[in-house]
Amino acid sequence: MNLDINPIDDYTIEVYSANTDKLVGKILHQEFDNLWYFLYSDCGCVWSSDVLYELAEILDNLNK
Repeated sequence: MNLDINPIDDYTIEVYSANTDKLVGKILHQEFDNLWYFLYSDCGCVWSSDVLYELAEILDNLNK
């Protein structure tokens, strides 16, 4: 599985599986601590370590 991201607005980014086009979750910005968090959606997708690393890199870059 590879990830595709789709920004919705300044506080929401949808994350899709590039292989199945299913929504795998959302990245949400929380104003109270000014950080971005991933909210998982049960898509039935298989998460490899490479995909988890890719998601972690996205979150790390957003939270810099």
